[in-house]
Amino acid sequence: GVVVPLCARGRLQGMLAVESRRRRDFRAADVERLALAARRHALALAAARFALWHRERHGVAPYFEGDERRAWWAPVLSFAGSRRAVLVSGPAGAGKQVVARWLHFAGAVGAGPCVTWSCAPGSDAAAPLVARPADARGSPWRRAAEGTLVLRRVERLDADAQLALAERLRTPGPVHPVRVVATTGSAADDAARLLPELRRELEQLALDVPALASRRGEIPGLVERFALEAADEERLPRPRWDEDACAALWRQPWPDNVRELEALVHRVVLLAQGGAVGVELLEQGAGRSGPLLRRLPSRRPERRDVEAALDATRTRGGRWNKTRAASLLGWDPDTLAARLRDLGLAEGSEP
Repeated sequence: GVVVPLCARGRLQGMLAVESRRRRDFRAADVERLALAARRHALALAAARFALWHRERHGVAPYFEGDERRAWWAPVLSFAGSRRAVLVSGPAGAGKQVVARWLHFAGAVGAGPCVTWSCAPGSDAAAPLVARPADARGSPWRRAAEGTLVLRRVERLDADAQLALAERLRTPGPVHPVRVVATTGSAADDAARLLPELRRELEQLALDVPALASRRGEIPGLVERFALEAADEERLPRPRWDEDACAALWRQPWPDNVRELEALVHRVVLLAQGGAVGVELLEQGAGRSGPLLRRLPSRRPERRDVEAALDATRTRGGRWNKTRAASLLGWDPDTLAARLRDLGLAEGSEP
């Protein structure tokens, strides 16, 4: 038999064992083929392992698109092996907390807890966070010993607390190792609130969680996951999503990101009561959020939106399904053909 390691970003995720009762069943070409398959699927396996762990501890299994080309989260595996602090930035509702937990799950520090600490004004965060000694009673550092301390919205700490935190990160105490993951918003004014001393310590390992509208390829998988969880929670049959409804969800701007999508899907599951979901029912579910976006701008479209539609509708042979891609964008096929020429996207090219 043959055993092939499943490695993603240099970190072992598992082993692929293929056995046979007969000798000489495996030639060099077979081993290379298995090794290629292992490289292709190791990243998805890493995401699946974390999703199972997350569901056991938090009741929800997060979804990540496992295609290497769209895996914005792949650097998590690269940074997880370091003991340095990591800065995770992104808009509200995009999934920063989930990424912080993944860094803990795959981290280099021991099997201690993952402690989340709010740095919001009025939460009395600064005093216990910067107090010495680190093992004082009530200290978040003591609670997170041998594990991870997640500092939510670290830019909201006052100047003195930021300086004290920067000093602690430069000279960690000898008591117990603690991995620090700090989260902040993605807006320019949020980043500007970080003092240079603290920014230098945090930005050595920085991750950006993009807005959902920048990773539309994940939306179908997220909708399926959220619908299943909502149906189970409400003890209802899973609804059937028609193609127009799926396309409408794909093209929305989602200003509140994954959190907004999850809330809408839950409302629609309740409204559908196990029946079909069309655009009209989605409009009802959207409610006060306003009417759904019927089409993306076609005169001067965002290149990333066109590429995402083409990528999402590839056939198994790798060709674009332009009719379906146009449907996702809310355009007619002729408009898509014209925009492809304008953008210099030719059939068979790689978006």
